[in-house]
Formats: sequence, structure tokens, C-alpha cells
Amino acid sequence: MGEEDKIDYGTVTNAAMVDITNVLSRGDDNHPNLDQRVMPMEGFDNTFVDIVDYILRITYWIWHDHKVDLCSRYYSDDCVLHTMAGDLQGCQTVIDNTYSTLKAFPDRTLDGENVIWSSSSSQKGEIPSFYSSHLIVSHMTNQGDSEWGPATNIRARIRTIADCVCTENKIVEEWLMRDNVLLVKTLGFDVHKIALQQAESDLKEGKNLLEFLKDERQRIRDNTIVKTQNNFEIEQTLKGLGTILIWSDIPEKIQKFLRLLCLLLSGNSHLRQIVKQSQFFTTIVFQRI
Repeated sequence: MGEEDKIDYGTVTNAAMVDITNVLSRGDDNHPNLDQRVMPMEGFDNTFVDIVDYILRITYWIWHDHKVDLCSRYYSDDCVLHTMAGDLQGCQTVIDNTYSTLKAFPDRTLDGENVIWSSSSSQKGEIPSFYSSHLIVSHMTNQGDSEWGPATNIRARIRTIADCVCTENKIVEEWLMRDNVLLVKTLGFDVHKIALQQAESDLKEGKNLLEFLKDERQRIRDNTIVKTQNNFEIEQTLKGLGTILIWSDIPEKIQKFLRLLCLLLSGNSHLRQIVKQSQFFTTIVFQRI
């Protein structure tokens, strides 16, 4: 290999990304139809062409443009948020928490990596609800004090999943899962110490997340593990995997994981549909490997 053919391994610093402003751009002279609604959305502002546009656009306005008060337009007054720290209720709570987060991370962005959705079957005259799952990557700098400690001025990157029920232009229920462990580690704090502090604080306020989530854990067991169809579907799935994987070469731990995953999928038709529409299955398997 000549001197001119040598590879400089230090020069590649960027991966291809699409700026969210391009995703949200409207129609132009060459693409006039991009500004037209492509699905029925009764009760939603006319500016949204579909439910994916709605989710991406209001997220951009609230977080990137810092138009936090728009939450009062796009969240119902009595909305319910299910978070890792327990349930929250009310649009004002959403507004207060958003301002609090921006105070600690003023430059925080919420870039949508993917949105999958479904809708309720609508009878004539019935207003449908939309169900969305929004995969988000956030970049932020810790410029203010946060719930974990004083400002560090450290740059961080985490992912969040936000699942929403949307009806007539408003989010009425939301489930939030954020990778707080990665964020705490990135900021340089001790994860176990932070977890202990938060647990002690909860107990002082009479909160116990283990008890709070007890019924939900049982519901998941009852509906996804016990009520499986039968072992035939599991074995057929594993047999299909055998066409692309050498089963004997897979560590026993991964084999057990695959069987458990198939067991979960076989009892949850909604989860199976999500898997068909995304890279979830492949990503989970290779993360474990």
C-alpha cells in the first residue's frame, strides 16, 4: 500500500443525519402536496398532515423553540403521565417539569429517530384516538443544577421513549422511559448513591415505587407470559431463527434470552406488530450478544 493509499483512521468524525428542520419542512413549488393532510385527524389543527407530523412538530416547538406554554394547547388539562418515578397528572405539571429540565439543560434537544403509531378502530361519527411511540435522542449540556446535583457543564447524550394517547389535538396519556442511568453516569455522579438518595426521599414522602408498581408487574405477567398460545409458535420462531443463525454456536445465555423473548412475543399481539414494523428484535438480540 502506497503512502497515498493509507487510511487516516482519525478523520471520520461525522455520521449521516437528517436535520429535523428538513423533516418538518413544508411543501414547495416542486412538492406542493406535502402541505396536505394525508390521513383523517378530526379535531387536530390543520397544520398537521398526519399523526407522525403532529408528534415531531409539537416536540420541536416545545423543546427546540422553547415554546413551553404550547403544552397547554397540546396536553389535556387532566392528562396523566406515567414515569419511572411514578405517575404525574395535569398539564401544569408537564409545563413545570419542562421548565425545570430546561433550567438544568438549556440547550437540550429532542430529535425524533422514529415514530410508530396505530389508531383506534373508528365507527361512523366516533372520534378516533391515536397511539404513538416516539424514539428520541437528546443532546444537552448540564449548565444548571439538576435533581442529581450541581451543574457540571458536561455534554450528554441519551435516548427516551415517549408513548402517547392523542385525541382531538391533545395528548391525554403518556408513558415516559428515559435512560437516566446513562445521564447520571455521564454527569459524573455515583448511580447507586443517587438511587439511594431518591429512594430515601420517596419513603419520607410516603412513596414506595415497588409497591406502586406491584399491580402493574402482575398485570404484565398475567397478560404476556401466562396467556401464551402454546409452545408451537415459540418453537416455530426459533426454527426460523435457525435459518439465519447457527444455533449451536450461540451461547446458552443468549439461547435462553431468545426463548424468553419469543415467549413474551407469542402472548402479546400488539408487541408482535411493533416488532414487525421496527428493528426492535434485531437490536435487542445483538445488544445482548
